[in-house]
Formats: sequence, structure tokens, C-alpha cells
Amino acid sequence: MASATSRDRFPARRFLVRAATALAPRLAGPLLLLALWTAASTSSPLVASVIPPPQAVVAALLQRLRDGALATDVAASLARAVLGMAAAVLVAVPIGVVMGTAPVLRRLLLGPVELLRPISAIAWIPLAILWFGIGLGSVVFVIFIGCVFIVLINTLAAVKEVDPDLVKAARTLGAGRAAIFRKVIIPAALPGILLGIRVALAAAWGGVIVAEMIAAQEGLGYMIHWGQTTFRPELVIGGMVLIGVVGYGLNRLFVNIERRLLIGRL
Repeated sequence: MASATSRDRFPARRFLVRAATALAPRLAGPLLLLALWTAASTSSPLVASVIPPPQAVVAALLQRLRDGALATDVAASLARAVLGMAAAVLVAVPIGVVMGTAPVLRRLLLGPVELLRPISAIAWIPLAILWFGIGLGSVVFVIFIGCVFIVLINTLAAVKEVDPDLVKAARTLGAGRAAIFRKVIIPAALPGILLGIRVALAAAWGGVIVAEMIAAQEGLGYMIHWGQTTFRPELVIGGMVLIGVVGYGLNRLFVNIERRLLIGRL
């Protein structure tokens, strides 16, 4: 019985060893960063006053969590980022597809796009406040500006790179324009379109933080700004940590969605 029990334990042990081996490289970097952070914050009282130790940051975040403010801030930032990103995708993808398939329209619109694209989304914040006031509308507009050109340019490039032979073959088989769009161009361009959306998602999450520092009264960006004005560096660093964690989670979520969509197209 003892030997049988030992044999039964081996699969679980091998699973744990494989899991630890896979996780070790991913955890090494964050643990090293945490160790350096702890060492720096405990090196002197002066350094600790501007770089609080991890336990102080965790305590400040837990306090805001108990107060309900942290959940409100995270939810507000996520909602604004999703709204701005969704608006950018709804506008940019159709325009990019049409520009990619219609040379006349592409020549007409590419000039204005290239003129507006280099203007930072931050530069639009004063106008956004004038147009929409401080709050949801101005922040969503800034995120939209920061994402729309990324999605548009990637969509245009993806559509232009579709193999012309595929389109010719579909026409030879009697497919109409709508069928070619639906069954040839969109599936072939989908990886490039999704790549643009993924890049824009990171821009949306970074943009919402910047916009909230100026044009909002709640959200992670506002929390960081409030921590700076009240000299509470633990809130500033805590907000930065949350930005990284939530941004990583958003990226992993989109990667899984992207993988499912692309597998469905194979």
C-alpha cells in the first residue's frame, strides 16, 4: 500500500515541478524589482519619504479599498478606456477598410490623416475640456483621439497587404463585392486589424490615466494626481502599480480573445 501511495503521488509532484519551472522565469523579474524597491525604500528615511516601502503602498491601497474609493477609481478608468477604445474601433476599422480598397478615397483622406496623426492626444485635452467639460466626455474624446489613428493605419496597411490573387480568384468564382469583403478581405486582414487594436488598447489605458490627471475627478489618474498634490507618494506608486497590473490583465485578455478569433478563421 505504501509503494502504491508513493506512485500515486508522483504525477502530482511532477505537475508541481513543471508548474514551478514555468512560473520561475516570469516571477524572477517582478521579485527582483520588488527586492530593489524594498532595498531602496529602507536605505534611509529621506529616501523612504519619497519612495515608500511596499508595505506602506499596500496599506494605502487597502485603506482606499475599504473606503470604496479604489473600486470606484478602477471602474471609472476602465469604463472610460473601453468607451474611447470602442468608439475608435467603430470609426477607424470601416474607414481603414474602405481606404484600403478604394485608391481614390485613400488619396483623398490620407493627407488629413497624416497631418492629424502626429498631434499628441494630450494636446487635445484643452479643447476637449472646452467642448465637453471636465468628466466623462472629455476623457473619452482624448482616448478616442489617441487610438483612432493607430487602428486606422494598421487596418489600412492590413487591407492593402491582402493578396490580390485571392480577390481575383473570388471574382472568378462569381463572388460579388459584399461577399469579397466578408469572405476574403476581412478574414485576410484580420490579424493586422487585431494587432492595431491591441496596440491601441495599450494607448487607451495609458491615455486615460493622463487625461484623468487633468480632466476628471475620479479614476486612477485622478488618484495619482491627488496623491501628488497632498504629498502621499504611497498613493502615487500604488496607482502606478495598479496601472501596470490592470494593463497586463487587459493585454492578456485581449490576447486570448485574439487567439480565439484567429483560430475561428483558420
